[in-house]
Amino acid sequence: MNLVLIVAVVLVVFPVFMFLFLGAQARHFGRWFMPAYPAIVLLAAYGAVRAADWIGRGRRWVAWALPVVAVLMLAQGLAATVRVDSVLARYDTRTLARSWILRNIPDNAKLVVEPFVPRKWMPSERLYPIKPPFQAYEKKLEPGLIDTYRSQGYCWVVVASHQKQRGLNAKLPGAIGYYQRLNRESDRTQLFDPWRSGADRPGFNFDMSFDYYPTAFVRPGPFIEVHHLRDCK
Repeated sequence: MNLVLIVAVVLVVFPVFMFLFLGAQARHFGRWFMPAYPAIVLLAAYGAVRAADWIGRGRRWVAWALPVVAVLMLAQGLAATVRVDSVLARYDTRTLARSWILRNIPDNAKLVVEPFVPRKWMPSERLYPIKPPFQAYEKKLEPGLIDTYRSQGYCWVVVASHQKQRGLNAKLPGAIGYYQRLNRESDRTQLFDPWRSGADRPGFNFDMSFDYYPTAFVRPGPFIEVHHLRDCK
């Protein structure tokens, strides 16, 4: 009985506790549930063995019951892994955007690049200085920044959905005004799209913007817009 109680505590109480604890938080990411995965896997394995015993009991094909149940359990995860790996094997939109910028924008042109790439993505002397913390980037946006860019000669603005959609989804007034003015006063000269043509694009989700689970993705990376400000020298 003590062994049964220990197994119940390990396999049931821990994932339930994790679910209740994380469910009560104001902010939640799916990856935070990872400590509970070993217990969930053990629960699933136990359930599979019991299900196979019940399905195959007294039947001639009892030896095939467990393999069939195992295949059914693993099929979805295997299919998702193969699809995501095929997405990751393609060029990232950040790589494509960088190559296009180096080919098409003069070497002495200054750029504003949102903090969705490493610091060495582009030579620092070309980049508008964005102060950390980068997690609060969207909160510091406001329409007047467009005037600052023009006055300092930063005529190219590189926008990514990782930053833009976070600000718009949070309905931050400064971010909304900033992106509206940027769209009005610039030309979008190039777009880099991670989604399949004609696909139903998923709404913004921070985790799914990096794990590429939605089937609309055909390559890794955010949706990137390269803007050129008008009346900027």
